[in-house]
Amino acid sequence: MNKFGRSGRRVMSTYWDSSALLNAVVSRAVADKIMPSDVTRAHAFCEVFSHLTGRGIPTKSGPVKLSNADAAQLIKHLAKKFTLRELTGEETLSALEDSTKLGVQGGRVHDLMHARSAVLAGVDKIFTRNIADFVGLPGAIPLERP
Repeated sequence: MNKFGRSGRRVMSTYWDSSALLNAVVSRAVADKIMPSDVTRAHAFCEVFSHLTGRGIPTKSGPVKLSNADAAQLIKHLAKKFTLRELTGEETLSALEDSTKLGVQGGRVHDLMHARSAVLAGVDKIFTRNIADFVGLPGAIPLERP
């Protein structure tokens, strides 16, 4: 990823995990924080799709579930705003090998893959609603709630 803008100045970038992307779906203020240099993984879009079509978006009158078509369109629009940094097979296997020393097991493996992707993308911070899920994962990238 090019870390320098047209002016030659370094451009800050943020990695968005699926919880942050979900916040962007429901909050214009959060969506407005997305910058052209921001990064995520395609798997994060699958997690958002799962939430939107499964549990739905919580509202005062109960959850609102989106149809598959509506969720796919919404995510397609959102995806245009991001650079994707996918993990190669070798990078994924390396992260899995590191899981024992990092104390990662079960569902936390998804957070490890997000963290590894963020490190490899060279981002300046990670947006997540689940800060505790990323504590102790490699990279020492600052964590923030969106």
